[in-house]
Parts: sequence; structure tokens; C-alpha cells
Amino acid sequence: MVATRQQLDHVVHHVIKHVLEADLVTMVTYFKEAGLITLIDVMSMKDSHLKKVKFKDGDETTTPRITPTEESELRLIPSYLNWEQNNYATLPDNPVDLIDTASRYRFNIFLCLDANGRRGNADGTVSYSHAVAFESERRNRIGYYDPGYTPPSSAPTTTPTKCRSAAATALLNFDKKIKVSEDSWTKLESAAEWRNWKIKHLAKLKLADMDDIVDPVYQPPDPNVDDPDKVALYVKKNTLLFISLLDSIATNEGSVIIKKHSRTSDGTAAWLELTNFYDKDMSAVTRTKYIFDLICGSTIPRNHKGLAAAIDKFRGWVMEHNHFCKSGEAI
Repeated sequence: MVATRQQLDHVVHHVIKHVLEADLVTMVTYFKEAGLITLIDVMSMKDSHLKKVKFKDGDETTTPRITPTEESELRLIPSYLNWEQNNYATLPDNPVDLIDTASRYRFNIFLCLDANGRRGNADGTVSYSHAVAFESERRNRIGYYDPGYTPPSSAPTTTPTKCRSAAATALLNFDKKIKVSEDSWTKLESAAEWRNWKIKHLAKLKLADMDDIVDPVYQPPDPNVDDPDKVALYVKKNTLLFISLLDSIATNEGSVIIKKHSRTSDGTAAWLELTNFYDKDMSAVTRTKYIFDLICGSTIPRNHKGLAAAIDKFRGWVMEHNHFCKSGEAI
């Protein structure tokens, strides 16, 4: 009996490998030592389990085996799995397929959402909510709302699909596009790469139906006025954009801009600030190179009349170059 329980549930195995992205062999050992064998064990995880994962035999006098970040993420796993169920459908008839759904990509989305965005408890944790799950079931057209479902003769014959808003349809279609295998963004490591990088990733945003939120004239929906599905769609797009920027922006200036928006995870604001900064920055680089070429390659015509005009023009080039050039590159 004990031996069979030492084989981890396949869902728990998936969570370790594809959600936590921990060292599989090591973390499986820690889970076994802590008694986190089945999905039920994980969903009912207590501090005593966490202590046994963090410390050998739960002895707090020994060296911690996981980092504070890993501990924090592990503590949120039950909430994340409840969040996935709440966003899918009601229990017990429609359990979410965690093998197909749960991923590091979606876990990152969950981590970026605040308590309100997670639609859970005030402390940021999430419990299973039949009301929230029922809304998702209706939106996702699962169970009774599945167009292929044949209701009993006593059931109402109305067709909920005709009542679904355009925002609800857009939200459902967008959710379907969130894939674990979705191509990651390439790194921006130099300001000189900005123009091509921006063009490439604007195309990526268009393919993902996210290009609307980076339009300079775009107005985010108002939670107090607009359709809740429209607001939810914007929140998901905005959060996904921030995650992508966080993973890809590697320049010093860009990292400062991303960090500035890390508290709110506002991808739209971060994108617009990056665009404003680098578009102007690259214009300055282009102008500086042009002026520098004039300074180095221009000659005074043989038929010149005096040197005053040429000297004034040369002085103007130097002053303009020094205005636009980077620090330390002045002539």
C-alpha cells in the first residue's frame, strides 16, 4: 500500500515539470518525502507539507532546499489550479483537463494578476467558486451550453449562443489562442535592433489579435461601464503583453522601463513608453551619424570666397552632433 502511493499522480508530475518547471528528479523526491503524492494531496497542501519540501525531514535547522521564490510559487499551486477550474466550468461534471491546460505560460499570467483579476479571495488565493465556474461554463459553451448537447424534453429550448455578446465570443477565441508552445519573443539587446525588432513583434501581436492594445489611440475599457467580458479580454491581453516584454527586453534602458511598470503588469503602457523612447532615440542615432559623415567627408570648394561661411557651417555641424550624440561621443 505504501509503495503504490510513492508513485506520483500523473497530474502532480505534470505540475512539477510544466508549471513549476523545477528539476524533475529532485522535486519529485521532495514531494514524495512531504507526502504530496496525489492531486488531492497537492490541493489540500498545508504549511507542514511545505516545510518538508523546503527542509530535509522538515528540520528548519538544515539548509533550505528550495529558494524563497520556489516556495512562494509552490504555495500558490492550489490557488492556480482552482483558478484554471474556475475559468473552465463547474464541478463535479466538468473537471478541467490540467494536463492539457496547466502550463508555465498560464501560471505566469496567474502570478501577474492581482486578487481582483484572479476573482478569488482578498489575500490573492483562489478557492473553487461555483458561481465563477458557472459563468465560465456558459461563456465556454460547455455542458448544457454546448451546441452539440441535446437537452431533455422538459428543458428550455432557448439557444444561449444567440445571446452571447461579441466581447464574450472574442474572449473565448482569445483563450483558445493561448498555447504552451506559442513562439516566445526574441531578445532586444541593443537599441540598434529596435526598428526590426518592433516590426517583427508588431506582426506577432497582430497574429495573436493583440495589436489593438498597442495602438496609440486605443482606449482601455472601463470596468465600471463596459461589458465585463470586454474588460476581461483586455486584462488578459495586457498581462500577456507585459510577460512577453519582461522576457524579451534586455537593454539597460528598456529594463528600467519594464521595471517601472512591474507593479501593475501594464504591458500596453510599457510598450508605448518603449516605443516613444526608442523611436526618438533611433532618430537621434540616425541624425548623429548623418552629421558625423558631413563633418568627416565634406571639403571646402576650391572657388570659395573666404573661410568664415565654411567655418560657421562646420561649427553648426559639430554643435548639432554633440547635441544628439551619446554621452562620451562628443567632438
